[in-house]
Amino acid sequence: MLVVLLPDTIKAQDTRFITGSDFSFEFDTPRGPFILDMSEPRRRMVNITKRLGIELFDPTASFIRYIEAEDLVEATWPRPPDNHFSAVGHQIIADQLYEHLDRHGHFEN
Repeated sequence: MLVVLLPDTIKAQDTRFITGSDFSFEFDTPRGPFILDMSEPRRRMVNITKRLGIELFDPTASFIRYIEAEDLVEATWPRPPDNHFSAVGHQIIADQLYEHLDRHGHFEN
């Protein structure tokens, strides 16, 4: 199994910028346009795991929905500009992973 969600964002406390989200933006640079696509790492992992027949668990969308619905965005990134998850964020991911593993029979004796 591969778990995909990088505990990182380019702007703490703004869920649009979580690696794996659907945010993209085109910048004009001296060398031409550059597209920042936050979903690109997730899409690459989906394609790789599918090609190799590896189970993929991607909690990105459910993680974002949960922290927004429960008003936990600030608790997940309590120290901007530190863009890594706090213990709260890691616990949410751990809970989601446990639920996924349990639902798919990974804990059967």
